[in-house]
Amino acid sequence: MHSTAYTFHIPTQTKNKAFTIIRQHGKTPAQILNHLLQQIADSGQLPEADEQPNATTATAIAELVRGEGETIETANAKEAVAKLQQIAGDDRPPDTDEQPNATTAAAIAELVRGEGKHYETLEAFHLSLLQESSDED
Repeated sequence: MHSTAYTFHIPTQTKNKAFTIIRQHGKTPAQILNHLLQQIADSGQLPEADEQPNATTATAIAELVRGEGETIETANAKEAVAKLQQIAGDDRPPDTDEQPNATTAAAIAELVRGEGKHYETLEAFHLSLLQESSDED
């Protein structure tokens, strides 16, 4: 397999922040760039952003993962998110800009209904979302 070296310009602040996060995940910038390019090549499209849940939603997810959350019945993911916000004391309407993406909302709804997988840590949950997302491509 042949490889190609490519040079491009990145703002220093962006590079420093991104590389720090990449290294915290035990990866190298080259591994991440190769993975991104492979996803694009395999799918024929740009990958969608994996938005992370806001602080309130992340706290609610962590409680459910630890088995400390309340089980409630809801009809859909939007209703589940609204109920979780209510439990967390978040009085914003459920249609604010800080809503979780569809994948996160669906996972929240499954957990609230007592379905889905349970994870030891929030990081394990996030990694599973990334894996499921890449499996769909």
